[in-house]
Amino acid sequence: MGSLNAYEQHSGIDRQFLFITLENETERMKSNSANGLGLLHITKGTIEGWDTAFPSPPEQHRIASCLSSLDALITLETQKLEALKTHKKGLMQQLFPVLNEVQG
Repeated sequence: MGSLNAYEQHSGIDRQFLFITLENETERMKSNSANGLGLLHITKGTIEGWDTAFPSPPEQHRIASCLSSLDALITLETQKLEALKTHKKGLMQQLFPVLNEVQG
């Protein structure tokens, strides 16, 4: 990733912000021009032709930190949801046992 590091140093773009921006742009491009299979072929020319404005480096860092915190929160809440679903399944099995297990 030497070229990205060099790009960051010369462009003043925060690495995390750049990755988030590229991920968002890729998803936008997929939704606008994906073929029937949901696949998108992104060429070097497509990326080079991408025109966007970036906020100042301190603002980029704040935005990236905020979005990363939200990603972490979403991950934790997803884990909580899965734990609650597992707990519910256990409760349902206790409330409605299989008849063979009750009589056996």
